[in-house]
Amino acid sequence: ALRVQGCYTVSEEMLQKLQEEFSWGCCDEEATEKTIGTVWKEQRYLMDTHTAVAWKVACQQEGGNPMVVLSTASPYKFPAAVLSALGEEAGEDEFAVMYRLNELTGVPIPHGLATLEKKPVLHRDVISREDMAAYVAKKIQNWT
Repeated sequence: ALRVQGCYTVSEEMLQKLQEEFSWGCCDEEATEKTIGTVWKEQRYLMDTHTAVAWKVACQQEGGNPMVVLSTASPYKFPAAVLSALGEEAGEDEFAVMYRLNELTGVPIPHGLATLEKKPVLHRDVISREDMAAYVAKKIQNWT
């Protein structure tokens, strides 16, 4: 049903069980930015945008249940957004933004990202969704 109709439904019983076990929330860009800035100022923890959404939603929950927020991305994956959340102007050059974020916070840049600037660009093609199949077929043909 999800593939064909784009959605699916669950029984009332299943919905009730899900609602008993899980909670939800949302966070817009402004609140995400504010959360990154506040957590940095208060706890000196530099979080990425996805973690900031999870943190904000966790803080909105009621009931006093234990809560765990897992941070799975580096703030250096989204350096312009994170730098902006800390009140700094982010420029066009993502590497310069990344270095500025490091300079401002002292949080180490992950090795893979720190060395990325020196690596050669391997792919520059931009393909629309409708042209993808033909593009892949052509690449396979040229490869073999």
